[in-house]
Amino acid sequence: CTIAHALEKTKYPDSDIYWKKFDEKYHFSCQFTADLFAMNHTDFIITSTFQEIAGSKDTVGQYESHTAFTLPGLYRVVHGIDVFDPKFNIVSPGADESIYFPYTEEKRRLTSFHPEIDELLYSPVENEEH
Repeated sequence: CTIAHALEKTKYPDSDIYWKKFDEKYHFSCQFTADLFAMNHTDFIITSTFQEIAGSKDTVGQYESHTAFTLPGLYRVVHGIDVFDPKFNIVSPGADESIYFPYTEEKRRLTSFHPEIDELLYSPVENEEH
């Protein structure tokens, strides 16, 4: 089990470029390295919004900021984290517990949709729906 904390990289603009200047106080080199290891080691990442993962047209997402960056004099990250990896899951605050529940609670599954889902995923026929 890996638990992530709030990612600090986007909270401090240019913290990667000027990491040496603030490393004694904020330990950016250690934080960013630990974040990369944790994000790439975990099987499942839960966020509350898409913007947290990939940002918007005007801002970089918290996770997206770890895709590629440089800590000058220490290392360069070329493929840090893939924000399109299926390990990313969005569960908004106040999520409906009748829809989002543990996979072990099999009796709560909406099995009536299984044939339709199978058709969408595995049908050899291509049409406007799939």
